[in-house]
Amino acid sequence: MPGTYKYALVCLSILIAITSSFTAFDLASRVRASTGWARHAWLTSASVMLGGGIWGMHFVGMPAFSMPGVEVHYDPGLTLVSLLVPIMFTCVAFLAIQRKGTELSRLLAGGLLMGLGIGSMHYIGMFAMKMAAQITFDPFSVAVSFMIAIAASIVALHLAMQTVGLVVRGRLQELSATRSLN
Repeated sequence: MPGTYKYALVCLSILIAITSSFTAFDLASRVRASTGWARHAWLTSASVMLGGGIWGMHFVGMPAFSMPGVEVHYDPGLTLVSLLVPIMFTCVAFLAIQRKGTELSRLLAGGLLMGLGIGSMHYIGMFAMKMAAQITFDPFSVAVSFMIAIAASIVALHLAMQTVGLVVRGRLQELSATRSLN
């Protein structure tokens, strides 16, 4: 059955992803330079921003595709779970890249966690769809989609670590990051 795309929603979905990523990585860059409640606030803000942006991109992108005669509704409980999952996985991923260890091990751990969160959110969101059509999943395609999400997450985290200083490396950068909080 042929479907149609609403390109304005596709563009909005991409804009949500870009905006939330830049904002979240900027917020996350402040986590290591802070302590106490401020550290928790930066981590929570960054996690909600990125996890919510991942979810927002998905749930704006989903209605961008429609098929004639197929009306889609979403189960509220599963939709809420699909929002909480990427927020929680993002939080743990941010903690993973801030921990001690080699940059590569932190990057791989963070990318794995974030990719698992993205993939899980996607399929939970798909299960939340209620319509007069049946969705089937090919296990190989599902596995490949998770691998793509993990690889994309590793690349995104690597770029964030290099560009916005997601991980503070030295005393000078630490002082600079602390100064930007004031």
